[in-house]
Amino acid sequence: TLSQEAAVVVAPGSMPAAVEPPDRALAKERAREKQGFRDDQGRPLPLRGPIKNLGTGGVGIELYFRTLRYCGILMTVFAIISIASLVDNVEKQGRDTESPIVRSTLGPLDTPESRESLFGSQLVPWTLTTLTMMVFICFLRVKQRAVARTVDRRYITAGDFTVEVRGVPISHSEPEALRDFFSQFGQVHQVAVGYKCAAYQVQLTKWRKLDVRRADLLTRIQNPREKDDVTAFETRRSEVEAQMLSLEAEMTRLQREDMEPTGAVFVVFEYEEGRRKCLKALNNQDWVAQLLEAMGCDKSVPKYLGAYRLDVTPAPEPSDVYWENLEVGPAEVRLRSNGNILNSALLIAVSALFLVLFTNLKNQQVNELKAEAGANYARSISAVAAGIVTGINSIIKVAVTLLTNYERRDTRTQYEESLYIKLSAAYVINQSLLVLFVSIGSGGISSWWVDGGVMMQAFFISLANAVVPEIVKVFRIDVFFKRHVLSHIARSQAKLEDNWEPPTATLGEYYAGITKTLALALVYGPAMPIMYLVTVVALILAYAASKYALLRICVPPPKLDEGLSERFRTVLSLLVLLSIILQIVYTWEVADPDMPVILLVLWFPFMFFPLRFLPCCRFYVDMDSADTDGSAFSSVPNIKRYICPIVQKVPSVYDSDRMGAAAPTSRFGFKMPQPRPSAPPPAPAPAPVARPTVGNYPYPDPYRPQPQPQRPWGTAAVPQAQVIQVHSSGQPAPSQAQPMQPVQGQHRPMQRLNSFAQTLVGLQPSMQLEVVCPPNVGPGQDLMVAAPNGQMIKVQVPMNIHSGQRFYVQV
Repeated sequence: TLSQEAAVVVAPGSMPAAVEPPDRALAKERAREKQGFRDDQGRPLPLRGPIKNLGTGGVGIELYFRTLRYCGILMTVFAIISIASLVDNVEKQGRDTESPIVRSTLGPLDTPESRESLFGSQLVPWTLTTLTMMVFICFLRVKQRAVARTVDRRYITAGDFTVEVRGVPISHSEPEALRDFFSQFGQVHQVAVGYKCAAYQVQLTKWRKLDVRRADLLTRIQNPREKDDVTAFETRRSEVEAQMLSLEAEMTRLQREDMEPTGAVFVVFEYEEGRRKCLKALNNQDWVAQLLEAMGCDKSVPKYLGAYRLDVTPAPEPSDVYWENLEVGPAEVRLRSNGNILNSALLIAVSALFLVLFTNLKNQQVNELKAEAGANYARSISAVAAGIVTGINSIIKVAVTLLTNYERRDTRTQYEESLYIKLSAAYVINQSLLVLFVSIGSGGISSWWVDGGVMMQAFFISLANAVVPEIVKVFRIDVFFKRHVLSHIARSQAKLEDNWEPPTATLGEYYAGITKTLALALVYGPAMPIMYLVTVVALILAYAASKYALLRICVPPPKLDEGLSERFRTVLSLLVLLSIILQIVYTWEVADPDMPVILLVLWFPFMFFPLRFLPCCRFYVDMDSADTDGSAFSSVPNIKRYICPIVQKVPSVYDSDRMGAAAPTSRFGFKMPQPRPSAPPPAPAPAPVARPTVGNYPYPDPYRPQPQPQRPWGTAAVPQAQVIQVHSSGQPAPSQAQPMQPVQGQHRPMQRLNSFAQTLVGLQPSMQLEVVCPPNVGPGQDLMVAAPNGQMIKVQVPMNIHSGQRFYVQV
């Protein structure tokens, strides 16, 4: 790292170009550009639009809202079926209580009348609801496949052309060798090799935070207030710039020395037909064929370099990939996950201990009070306990989220699935089961049906669960504080936009919210049918709040597949088992509860029947469909691409200064709205500069990552270009656009900063060559350019340059 003296030497008292003044309205407009999903014309999706429009966000988003709707209909059916149980509970004799909540419960089966009505009013509705739930779970599986197939055919994405390859040997991960191997299946558009980049990502994150801080300091220096110490701000700016230069040097070193392949590669075919042929040849899921291959009897599977069997699967979408986690092996991920399960169990144990102490204290206070006063006190304590359980759930959510991040999953889908499983288990145990277990130990089953007992406490928990999470989902306190408090003290546009940054939506957390709501209904609904009505209201609120949050508040999650919905279906099957067990517990005082036992026997074949053998229930995998209509990958507009972060250009203070002065292009990777008419017009963008490639790894712009265009298929020799003029000493090349001017009375330190950075990383002073694009050469094609020292440099034509036009090459 740089010393304090070196930081001051970088640019004492100097000033870059004027930074953009803070514009609150512009920051709000730019934040809205990042919020929610948009249609093909870039317009925000309407809140009242059909669910199928949400398929633009991927299969996972559309399945989530369809699941919410189906569950709401299911709970409405349960409420209708359970009307007989509710009427029987209210009309039972010997129920001397003033609480309507307790009167609606099953109550102790200690009278002949209650036992006589058990079969017709309780067991039959329970059986119908349980069987309906089993049919509903099978229906969900069919809808998962149908929605996944429909969404995949409706939208063309990068995943339609790409396969993910695992098991590539580290010593043979050259893109050209992989391209040659996969070319036997079809034309290859891109080979994106995954490199170890976790350390690089850490440095890049630090650099971006310092970049925002630097912009804030520049604004304070250029627009000082009466009590501002400009000298102190200049010193801090120099320190920040020195730290940024040190991070740039470290990132450059990581690119040169530590670019070790992870064994994961994404191969993008130009046409979907090549992808299908590749999956058919290398993705053999038949266990008989795998056994024959292991025995050496089947040699039809092509092997990489004649010796390596590659694991090829359909690729996730580019936004779904966590490149920095590809270096973590499956064994380490499992080890981290098992450790997180233990940590989650510890959190639940602490919550159980707290509930035990709270319940014992409540029972002690109720016994010391008179009957009426004790009942009122018990009701009040039940409401307080519901709020405490909801608060503990919030703490568990934060802790489990941090623990799941520690696992370092390869994709966002795997992360969401892991988060969902842990959150669902924690929610169900803490919110639904601990209350039952604690009460059994303190007062037995008979204490469930009294004022302030388990049933009343479960009712208040259900009410809190229906309202509080959805309010938090829509009215984000952290977002409100940043936007309406911290933004008022921001002095730069970069800091203002950072405060207006929209939150990120987590679909696994949303699914976990549905699961805990349904768990309350399935656990307590048989004994308290009114819980089904509360669940219907909760699901309606969840649908409205989730849709508003995803379309108007949050940054949409990446496109996920139906794996998360499949996890939800599996957990729902386990909740059915839990409901059946509780039905047996509720009728434990009856000598022969036959029907719940029969349901328990029926559950096991339902749970373990291999639905994958049924064509309508088979898990959908896009291996045989042809949903791109023969379109080429390079012809699909605005399609995302696979780019490992470490192969991109290292950002620099110099580039940050130029880009900050040449607004309105976003420095954070999204399309920015134009400034308002009252704002001064932005400086025109400089002429495009083609940067040379280092080996096979392109370095596009760090804020708007674009892959290096591949040379068109079949192109032979690389044409040469004519150099018109040379600009040395690291200065930017002149262009037809008006160059940026320094602030009056100050000089720009960028030449000195650039030279300092070059010295720091051991580079030579840069120069820029003015090049004319030769005939018959277009955007994305390779050129050979001769430097003044005679060295031939391979570059690629910028995407907006055609034959006869000039561009610049930085060497």
